[in-house]
Amino acid sequence: MKKIGFLVLFLSALSFLLPGRTHSQWVHDKSIDSVTVNCFAYNGTNIFAGTRKGVFLSTDNGTNWTGISSGLPTLEVSSLAVLGTKLFAGTNGYGVFLSTNNGTNWTGVNSGLVKPPEGTDVFALAILDTELFAATSQVFRSSNYGATWTESDSGISTYDDVYSLTVSGTNLFAGAYPGAAESRGGFYRSTNNGASWTAVDSGWWFFNVGVYTFAVSDTNLFAGTDLGVFLSTNNGTSWTQANKGLTTNVYSLTLFGNNIFAGSDSGVYVSTNNGTSWTAVNIGLTNTSVYALQVCGAYLLAGTYAEGVWRRPLSEMVTAVQLTSNERPSTFSLMQNYPNPFNPTTVIKYQLSRDAFVGLEVFDILGRKIETLVSERQHAGEHTVTLNAQGFSSGVYFYRLSAESFVDTKKLIVIK
Repeated sequence: MKKIGFLVLFLSALSFLLPGRTHSQWVHDKSIDSVTVNCFAYNGTNIFAGTRKGVFLSTDNGTNWTGISSGLPTLEVSSLAVLGTKLFAGTNGYGVFLSTNNGTNWTGVNSGLVKPPEGTDVFALAILDTELFAATSQVFRSSNYGATWTESDSGISTYDDVYSLTVSGTNLFAGAYPGAAESRGGFYRSTNNGASWTAVDSGWWFFNVGVYTFAVSDTNLFAGTDLGVFLSTNNGTSWTQANKGLTTNVYSLTLFGNNIFAGSDSGVYVSTNNGTSWTAVNIGLTNTSVYALQVCGAYLLAGTYAEGVWRRPLSEMVTAVQLTSNERPSTFSLMQNYPNPFNPTTVIKYQLSRDAFVGLEVFDILGRKIETLVSERQHAGEHTVTLNAQGFSSGVYFYRLSAESFVDTKKLIVIK
């Protein structure tokens, strides 16, 4: 019997070494264990996690984490946002805090926001250009990096609690959760920097529906709700269910190329067809309550309830992708167009280290604007634009990229 037992163990171990055998699964990061992770944010090579035990920082794609909560009066952090070198944290009960040194120190920025004595819970943060928005039970806006806040939720039902915010182009979207019997929940849109909001949803399922999260991919706007995922392709005017294989509460969404990942009550799911169908990718994930997701280099990070951060290679969950082209650049940069000189087309490439509103414009030698190539909010990564100078005269022109505080200009030459 001992020989048989040994043989079974030997064959079992050998099977793990055989070529072609795969061991696709999630790995638990022990350096941030026994904590509930509510959100992620990134800035260059820094990855931040907002948890119920403060803010944590990783500089190695989520392999190791360090606590960075000095100055926070509470460790209940529910939302994070990055604007240039500024990191904002939304907390439970104490409003918004700002760090200008990657979380080493924090300062409260709550004038007009926190309401004593009960305090203010900040469920979500969003940035449109240089405007900062905070979702409490209402929406507030700051034009000076949180120094002062003004209420900015005209048109949103007073019975709704706003749980999520996102930016799509020049539009702001708010996801509401029904907070009382009179509540409706659902979606709201603002086209004027939050000055006013309009309910944008249709169909019986939106009433008394809670919206937890958003994700934007070009003209596709995805929403995670307590009825699964919904998709709008027309700026929220109408929505369709995108739930085949995924009908549970969806708390987090993130994108990798044409792939969408969803974190839910029943783990992590991936869709490769804009939410038409979903597949669970949970092997090795012992805690399937996933509140936050973040693509980080070649990995997907999952923030869970009470069990910290888990990590898994993207290549194990999606196929036919070029990981190197999707790695996040560390800085904003504008490349020289190619070919140059050219006639009539040339290619302009630029890189974004984080999501930002981008302007790419062409000027003549007298400084007059000739053409606007890009004017929209774009995701981090490398972007390519083709300029067709068919209607241009021969000569020297300039193209300028602006993204947040970054501005760069390069020369191009048209020869005909």
